[in-house]
Amino acid sequence: MSSFYLGSPLKNVVPLVWSRGDGQNLESSPVLSATWDFRSNAHYLRYFEEAQTEERSTFVIRQDAVTVIRRGAYLWNCTFVSGQKQSSTLYLGGEPYSVEVRTRQLLVDVNATGGQVQLYYSWDFSGEDSEIYLQICFGSCVVRRKQHGSTS
Repeated sequence: MSSFYLGSPLKNVVPLVWSRGDGQNLESSPVLSATWDFRSNAHYLRYFEEAQTEERSTFVIRQDAVTVIRRGAYLWNCTFVSGQKQSSTLYLGGEPYSVEVRTRQLLVDVNATGGQVQLYYSWDFSGEDSEIYLQICFGSCVVRRKQHGSTS
């Protein structure tokens, strides 16, 4: 998996599923409609966590990096680049918490109808270190997963 489509998507509203966990146990969360657009050499996926909330997430996907932007009950902005360590601040209830993230592996595959991102990273949040696997699947990737019966 290593393709990166440089252009506008065929559809601007797409289904999205993100899965997060330790690699063995994954929590999946479907999003019925995310907006997808392309500008400044990056794909932008935006969605609200649940209908009727102000919890907004944005994934900025580039060929070699993914930035996660969260707004709502907590605020966080972090960029993941394979092999790099990043420091950021997560605000939870208005309180700042230091976060250290080490990106182990980042795989990006985006085409004209959808794509997926696979991200393996470790993070140190308030002195606790965790290994995390995150997969973002959107557009035609979600349709293929449903056809094959996969939910994670």
